[in-house]
Order: sequence, then structure tokens, then C-alpha cells
Amino acid sequence: MSAYRFLYDSVFEALESCSVINTVEDYNEQYLEPEQYNLVKYPAAYIETGVVNWNKDTTEFTITELEPQTGTAEINIHVVFNTLNGLNKVQKDRFFSICDFVVDTLQRLQGGNTEIGTFTTLMRTREEYITPNKQLRVAIITFSTQLKDQFINHSDEYVEETVELVLTKEIEID
Repeated sequence: MSAYRFLYDSVFEALESCSVINTVEDYNEQYLEPEQYNLVKYPAAYIETGVVNWNKDTTEFTITELEPQTGTAEINIHVVFNTLNGLNKVQKDRFFSICDFVVDTLQRLQGGNTEIGTFTTLMRTREEYITPNKQLRVAIITFSTQLKDQFINHSDEYVEETVELVLTKEIEID
């Protein structure tokens, strides 16, 4: 799971450095709850962790020295735009420009080889546009990538210590 964590952290950091996004958070249906979306600085990007399909053909269950495991992962980005001007051509152009900027930022993202794993260049595989209410416009953009998860041997991190206890039978009577 370390490679997916590396992917998530990399996406989060890239979105935080994205100049057109004011809020980056985990997705938990924020924009579907009216009392929540008034507290957000827009445009916002919410990260939803997706499906990871691990390739089990390359890993044998009986081998104790585990080789890196590969898989395909998805991560969904919810780009949320808020406007009080209604849905018109100018506002849609602004919204699409923000979405394009997010795609440009993430489509080039890749994770180099690290001790915990790696991921290939993100590829946009799906987009969905929704309008939850008159103020909000949402693009749900799905990216896919190949993961390589390294297995870290934590046995050298375990340190055994010996504690010596001394028991005495001395009793004091007053």
C-alpha cells in the first residue's frame, strides 16, 4: 500500500501548489451538503481515492522474500467551481480553464523510484461534469497509473532488549 500512499501524497502536493486551486482536501461529499460549501474557498479540489487492482500473478504466496508487486490504480479529482453569476458562457469558460489547468498539472505527474514504491505518469481516463445546484459546477476527473509497491523488511527495525529484574526477600517489620 506504500506506493498508493506515495501517489496520494504526490497528487495532494501537486494540487496544493496549483495556482488556480484555493482549497485541497479529501473528498467526503462536501459539495453535496449546502451548509458545507459556503465555508470553502473556491475553486476547490477534492481527492477521492479509487480502486487499486494488484497483479497477483507475479507474486507467489509461499516466497518469504517478496518481490515488488505491481498494479493499476485510479484516483479521482473533484474540481469544484462556485459562481453567483449563473451558468453562462463566461463562467463555463473559467470553469473549463481551471479544469484544464488541473489536468495539465496532474497529467505530467509521476513518481520516481523510492524505497516505498513508484507510479508511472498519470493518465486521464474519464471525466464527468455535474451541477449539484445553481451555484456549483463540478468536474470529476479520473486518472489511472501503474503502481510498483516495494515491500520493506521491517525486521531490522525491531530491537530486542533484555530487562533484568532482581527480587529480594527482605521484609521490614516495625
